[in-house]
Amino acid sequence: MPLHNLQLLLRPTPGGLPNHRHFISTQADQSLRSEFFCDLILQTADGEVSCHQSLLAPLSPLLCSLFSSIHSYAGVHTVVTPISLHTVKSILQVVYTGKVSLR
Repeated sequence: MPLHNLQLLLRPTPGGLPNHRHFISTQADQSLRSEFFCDLILQTADGEVSCHQSLLAPLSPLLCSLFSSIHSYAGVHTVVTPISLHTVKSILQVVYTGKVSLR
């Protein structure tokens, strides 16, 4: 992470950290794109995508339960899903960035 990004995030302001939400979203998106620290592969019928259990687990009790059952301290886990790769990538975009792309 570039030092100037960290300085912007930690710059003291009376209202707290105004750039925090943007900073976290940007870093999460960069981590997804680079597959940095990814610990989960979502396998679809037409491809696969790597992602982070820690960002997906809080979304639903079902995902949390699923990830808890495959949890270990090493390695990458694969989860097979009947959802198309395009749909999975669209969902991950919303989770990681908070943005919806209409294509």
